Amino acid sequence: MVTSDNENLLARIDERTQAMERNISQIQDELKRDYVTHAEFNPIRMIVYGMVAVTMVSVLGGLLYLVVRQPPTP
Repeated sequence: MVTSDNENLLARIDERTQAMERNISQIQDELKRDYVTHAEFNPIRMIVYGMVAVTMVSVLGGLLYLVVRQPPTP
């Protein structure tokens, strides 16, 4: 009776282990196919950060110009 329970337990553990291996394999395939590596993303990040920096500098420059400029004389 005890050996039968142990065999059932081992069979269930083996089945769960195989299912986990399949899931891990599937996750690894998705990672390789769908996600971008750091090296691939770095040029895109540099371009986007540069564009955001230029936009922010121009907005701040415009605001500074509005604050500093002298009002028109009548």
